[in-house]
Amino acid sequence: MRRLGAAAFELSKKNRVVLIAAINPFELIRQELNNKYGALTIWIQCNQEILLQRDPKGLYKKALLPDGHPDKIYHFTGITDIYEVPAAPGLIVPTHSDSIETSVKKIFEYIIINS
Repeated sequence: MRRLGAAAFELSKKNRVVLIAAINPFELIRQELNNKYGALTIWIQCNQEILLQRDPKGLYKKALLPDGHPDKIYHFTGITDIYEVPAAPGLIVPTHSDSIETSVKKIFEYIIINS
């Protein structure tokens, strides 16, 4: 995440809006990127039930298998590995309840306002 943040910051110096679409599971790193580069956090929020329905590769189902199962995925962020809920995200987009159109509009407007 630190490398992505540094690369995004360098690109932003050229008057570009830079989005990093990555899972950043640690609040400390989110705060560090904000303090160092002014990075903003958009939390794309979704409940587990909907994530399971949207899971084309079956990764969430594999992460939820019992320990010892041969297909079990360990260290899966938010399931078998830590994910700290953002303490103060700039924007929360609840994709489990908002339509795609509404979600995109919220993100677009947030980026426009904050660039």
